[in-house]
Amino acid sequence: MMGVLYRNRPLLGNVGLVLFVAFLAMVLFPAYAPAGDQMSFYVRQTYPGTTPEWVSVDGTAQLVTDDSLASTAVEIAIVPLTEQDFQAMLPNLWFTIKRGDQVVATVYANQATYEQVYVGVYAGYKLVYQWAYAFSQLPSLPQSFTLTVYCDGQQKAGFTLQVDRPPAPPTGGGGGGGVTETTTPVDAGTVKSTATTSTLTADAARVEQLAATQPRVELVVPADLVKATNYVVVSADALAKVFDAGKPVVVGAGDVKLTIPPQAMDYEPLVGQDLTVRAEFGRADVGTLPASYRAAGDAWDVAIRVLKGTEDKGGISSFLAKVTLALPYKADGLDENKLGLYRSTNGSWAYRVSKVDRANKQVVAWLASLSRYAALAYEKTFADIATHWARNDIEVMAARHVAQGMPDGTFAPDAGVTRAQFAAFVTRCLGLEPGGAAGFSDVPANAWYAGVVAAAAKAGIVKGFEDGTFRPDEPITREQVAAMVTRALKVAGKEVTLTPAERDRLLAVFADRGAIGDWALDAVAVAVKEGIVRGRAVDSFAPQAGATRAEAVTMLKRLLTSVGWL
Repeated sequence: MMGVLYRNRPLLGNVGLVLFVAFLAMVLFPAYAPAGDQMSFYVRQTYPGTTPEWVSVDGTAQLVTDDSLASTAVEIAIVPLTEQDFQAMLPNLWFTIKRGDQVVATVYANQATYEQVYVGVYAGYKLVYQWAYAFSQLPSLPQSFTLTVYCDGQQKAGFTLQVDRPPAPPTGGGGGGGVTETTTPVDAGTVKSTATTSTLTADAARVEQLAATQPRVELVVPADLVKATNYVVVSADALAKVFDAGKPVVVGAGDVKLTIPPQAMDYEPLVGQDLTVRAEFGRADVGTLPASYRAAGDAWDVAIRVLKGTEDKGGISSFLAKVTLALPYKADGLDENKLGLYRSTNGSWAYRVSKVDRANKQVVAWLASLSRYAALAYEKTFADIATHWARNDIEVMAARHVAQGMPDGTFAPDAGVTRAQFAAFVTRCLGLEPGGAAGFSDVPANAWYAGVVAAAAKAGIVKGFEDGTFRPDEPITREQVAAMVTRALKVAGKEVTLTPAERDRLLAVFADRGAIGDWALDAVAVAVKEGIVRGRAVDSFAPQAGATRAEAVTMLKRLLTSVGWL
């Protein structure tokens, strides 16, 4: 989450910035890693005579320079270590500080001292290093500095320090020069805003009333009050009453919305503890993207913290069930079918299965954890599809990271598809997590397809034969594809049922209807009705024919259209 560290005074010449960096074991040493795959960052900027709060950071901290900066400190804490663990790390630990490609400091652990630090409920040890930099020599502000942590030669973690001038003081009479704050009443509480931050504090009684009368409780900073950093604060007891009512909670900032269903959080331990839950939404820079990617809007850091008064008790970074994150997008000439939600992971962007809500201009994804996310478009093509009938569908499914090419850069659109390969296509399409036991006698645990076949079988999408085999290397037939995509419809939330008369009417157009297996009649009819599977010719379905790679991804693209994901 973007931490905003502010002091409203004019910028002077050369100033010193003191960085205290706490390196903790969660990322640097997996043996100490808690569940989840995120690093927890905290920052605070101290001033003489003040007791600052730790602010949660995921990726970027914003520093506003001032004339007292030489006697202030920015502290960055990362996770707890014992003294013995810390000492063992010192010979192998260092970090760099860069402005763009220019390295302005390289710091080895043996150049620094260390001391104990407490962050929320955690205790550990931190490196202490003083970094002085002449900000007055920068060509302009704002400027970004990147700190990257290395251990044993491996890049482990990093964050960005955004340096900016303080906002201009308000004009007009009255003197002053402090931060201008406005208070705006909203349906669920009040929003207090400054030039950089908006905080919606929910009214507990109103939240309970909404839980009793509405299908969901929305606690969202209005679009016209959205700032660089936005918070939604609600008491844990009020939140629990919403979940007890079986209602989801929507928190967000403008069109950035996080929907949390009751089953996603283990909220009962928070009840009766005088705790508050703070959802955090910070606007961030997408950064430099590979040539095949284009940003469709800002990146957003999304986090949830639990507090007791001003004490940070820790974050909720992962969930028991999927939560839904929606980010706004601007098409600006982009193909909306090629948009997706991406998570920032170790300096790169990883796709998350998404749907495109054209009506609200949002990209929506189902997530198990929080981090930095952005709406991006991925433009991918292959050397051998330039004149192919399925080119557009293949490129759309490549943008969704379903259609993947061959080692030589081709797609081989007319090549056949095995049952295992189609299982891989469909699991990627729906975002099913590979893993587990497949339960078929001919699917060895070490086969490349074991995980995807297991995931598809667990979801009820694939089924084996009467002899207990899956026959992974057999070409998949068109009627088998119809059966799998029909089951996938249900997994994606759309169940289609037909009467026998409707089924017969849909299949009557095919002269080879009699060649369709009895077990597949309903599935083929549903797939035809939804426009997912079509005949090889006007009056021929060719149920026993093998499907090609182009046909397979085209059918899955139509599946996504049918369920409203495209």
